[in-house]
Amino acid sequence: MKTKTIKLDATQAIITHADLLAERHASYVSEFVTRANSELYAILAEILKLHEQVEASKQRDKLIKQMRVKLKEQHKIKTQANTSTTALVTKYVTRVSRKTAHVYLSFDLLTFSRFYFFSTLYRANVHFAFQV
Repeated sequence: MKTKTIKLDATQAIITHADLLAERHASYVSEFVTRANSELYAILAEILKLHEQVEASKQRDKLIKQMRVKLKEQHKIKTQANTSTTALVTKYVTRVSRKTAHVYLSFDLLTFSRFYFFSTLYRANVHFAFQV
């Protein structure tokens, strides 16, 4: 009978350890991942605003040229002549590789805008009553 008690205790110890790890992971996600994602979304929203400012500027072509030159000379990031303004602004701000910039750009901007808007309201504890 002693072996069953020891096995049961070992099993319980493993389950208890797994539960503690699960709590630790949940705390990590809550403390770091969620906050980091929120900050990333805020930065992406600002990049979108910056892109709109560049596009609306009367000096658009000059701004784009300056961004290309600075990216190449100071950050060793090359851009092609057909690189979109959105990609250029994203690379300029994030200074990431083409692949990472593509991931940021492939994020559906409408979905992102809605998510950011509602997550901001949620963090501000604003609630809506929807009528159907």
